[in-house]
Amino acid sequence: MDTLHRTTRTTFNAPAHHAEKLPFQSAEVMLARLSESLPSDMGWVYELKYDGHRTLGFVEGGHARLITRNQKDCTARFFPAAEALERMLGTRSAVVDGEMTVADGKGLSDFSALQAYRGDGAGLVYVLFDLLALDGQDLRGLPLTRRKAALKELTQGAPPCIAYSGHTEKCPTARELGALKARGAEGIVAKRADSPYTAGKNGDWRKLKLRNAREFVIGGYTVGESGLKALLVGAYDGKPLLFAGSVGTGFQEAVRRTLAQKLSALRAAACPFAEVPKRYRTSAVWVRPVLAAQVTYAGLTASGLLRQASFQGLREDKDVSSIENEAPMSATEPYKTKKGSVRLTSAEKVMFPASGLTKGELFAYYEAAAARMLPYVKGRPMSVVCCPAGVEGEKFFRRHLQGEFSGIGQASLGEGEAFFVKSARGILSLVQYNAVELHVQGAKCGAGADVMVFDLDPDEGLPLAEVRRGASDVKELLASLGLRAFLKTSGGKGYHVCVPLRANKNIEKFSAFAKTVAEVLEREYPRRYTASISKRAREGKIFIDWQRNVRGATSAAPYSVRARAGATVSMPIAWEELGRVAPDGVTVAAATERLRGPDPWADFFDVMRAQTIKE
Repeated sequence: MDTLHRTTRTTFNAPAHHAEKLPFQSAEVMLARLSESLPSDMGWVYELKYDGHRTLGFVEGGHARLITRNQKDCTARFFPAAEALERMLGTRSAVVDGEMTVADGKGLSDFSALQAYRGDGAGLVYVLFDLLALDGQDLRGLPLTRRKAALKELTQGAPPCIAYSGHTEKCPTARELGALKARGAEGIVAKRADSPYTAGKNGDWRKLKLRNAREFVIGGYTVGESGLKALLVGAYDGKPLLFAGSVGTGFQEAVRRTLAQKLSALRAAACPFAEVPKRYRTSAVWVRPVLAAQVTYAGLTASGLLRQASFQGLREDKDVSSIENEAPMSATEPYKTKKGSVRLTSAEKVMFPASGLTKGELFAYYEAAAARMLPYVKGRPMSVVCCPAGVEGEKFFRRHLQGEFSGIGQASLGEGEAFFVKSARGILSLVQYNAVELHVQGAKCGAGADVMVFDLDPDEGLPLAEVRRGASDVKELLASLGLRAFLKTSGGKGYHVCVPLRANKNIEKFSAFAKTVAEVLEREYPRRYTASISKRAREGKIFIDWQRNVRGATSAAPYSVRARAGATVSMPIAWEELGRVAPDGVTVAAATERLRGPDPWADFFDVMRAQTIKE
């Protein structure tokens, strides 16, 4: 967890860049949902949660503005940080997101210390964790890891009161969390590594609290011999403001006097809480609920009221109407899809018992893969393998769908009715329908065949080296015919060799060419390969399955999960990886990780436009 504490502070040299205007002048912040535990599957990064004021920094033309999450300008109050941003960026434009903090003696952010900050710059650190725009470009649609990489580079050599928030890709262990809690850390934020920056809470960012600290709406107070005695606070639950208890400690004398003056000016005749707290019916002074207090507390009573609550300061950076009672989400609860509204049910259902992979996690993978997968499946007749009881239960192979599905279209073809994906929402709708495997035809609806697939199916017990040589032999034969092929794992015993081509409406010619390729290999290497589906012909050999290319046939789509115990994926790989990646060597977890890297099939469709079957 040491990487969570790293900052970058070296000698500053202003970069030389042309000035660019900001692509936007205001933005709503992305927020983390409260979680009961941290998600520990692949594809998340973990950062410290800072205890300060959430602040966006807008820098343009050498001038910086600091804006709180509720759109209040705090540039004057935190001018040293604004000035530091100006020095860091020079003539460049940028929008950064982070937390304005003041550290305590342990080096951790301390909200009370921030409240006592008087504008002289002492102890002030603007911790940056996201980059929304740079040099005129809106970066919010990029994956988080790309934004953070650009931010880390940007903050190299930044002035002392600017810090880059480090992260780790390894989920903190219980022991590490305990150590952080003992030090007084507020919490951890888990963020989906590939998440774009979107306003509000969608579950892509999740926070785990290590100590009880949050904001409450002030609805009243009580008075003692020395003046202000306790605050009466609450939070919204839908529309009503529900009473949460009293806060009677944490007031320094100067703070007590200032707070009493502010509250006195807000006095109201009626109680703002949905129900008047019985204990305070006669002793409370009610106020208009327009101020928010940051509060630490030991826990809650059986009736849900605060225990041993202590005042830390006013939250001037938050809109009180947004302060709600938030129920923590499960670590495996799926996030809302960015592809549109797709309702997911039974998210906790285990689809792969051997690994424990749930329907929600399967949904999460397909959402992460959707951008790359969609070009290979959009508009193509499909079939799917559905597993309503998981992959070890009964399976159903569907070529037709009854009813309407979001993002799914229907078509009438020569072989009957077919369905196809119209958008990424369609992929996720199929997962909601309990689809695990997605298969597609080598032609779009009503168009010619444009993807030829050779499925290498080895006999039982055949060494992996032979299967790899088979893929290489298919590649070389196709190259001798002037055709470039692409490689993917099948998720099973063999590889798929795929050839993109200009659309050919003569499906019989298309199929005949594929059959000829397989037969040529059979003639040249009769002990290694067969073009026959016969079980006897396949003994000790690899079946070069060319029949994936006949009318109406389908094959596993690129990036499709396979309905097999290992939760494997039919994953595009580079030819250079043939000797390293086994046919069943890419699991859902590994596929999610690979999605962060370069696309080995990046020029697939460029090749498709250039290649054709020669007469």
